[in-house]
Amino acid sequence: LMIRRPPRSTPLYSSAASDVYKRQQIMNHKRFGGHQDWRIPTAKEAESLYDRRKRNTDKDGDKIFIDSMFPKGAGWGTWSSDEKRNKAITVSYKDEGGQAYQDKISGVDAFLRLVRNATPSTKK
Repeated sequence: LMIRRPPRSTPLYSSAASDVYKRQQIMNHKRFGGHQDWRIPTAKEAESLYDRRKRNTDKDGDKIFIDSMFPKGAGWGTWSSDEKRNKAITVSYKDEGGQAYQDKISGVDAFLRLVRNATPSTKK
């Protein structure tokens, strides 16, 4: 699994899951990192980033437990591709971590972290 941070000019905050899917399409269209197969991680993939031994800070300066490969000021959690009706699972990197369902339209506190499989599949 390859995880990559969007360019600095790309806002990390997304107010709804629909914004995240639009951003995914834009990054694939722009061939971010030379690839066009970026996707939103599953909840299990997103949860694998949580590590109590790692310290970082989120956009509000609060402590989150995610590797410092992510810049300070990153999001405290991320949207996942796992959905149920009009909700999607978000994964938190604060405190004890965990998952919660948020409304895909009105849910406002999740961020974008795109992933792709480490083996090339659509690099052209």
